[in-house]
Amino acid sequence: MQLSITVARHGLIEEVVTERHNGRVNAVVVKDSERARRRADAADESFAGGVTWGPLHGVPVTVKENNDVEGLPSTLGFEVLMTHHAAAHSCVVQRLVDAGEPPRLVNDSAAIVSSNKGLMLV
Repeated sequence: MQLSITVARHGLIEEVVTERHNGRVNAVVVKDSERARRRADAADESFAGGVTWGPLHGVPVTVKENNDVEGLPSTLGFEVLMTHHAAAHSCVVQRLVDAGEPPRLVNDSAAIVSSNKGLMLV
């Protein structure tokens, strides 16, 4: 049985990121479910047409919140900054985009984290 990118992504969002699981650990502080669903649908369509976007085509990716993701809150771990949204991707995020997959989940981090090396593939 072949698992589509859309089914995999929907499963990630619906099972891993729901409050049922995340409420206990607060691992994911920002989710971009609608854009993730649209991206997964586009990834499936592209793959079906024989086109891939790079080595991370369709792979669900999450980053620590000290990495700016365009349009999503950029807080550096400070709740007071939840209204601040990134105007552009950070260098790390742009590299993920260039490899075929922008992150759609942002993980919690301590206030004023000083490293942008916290990349986790889910």
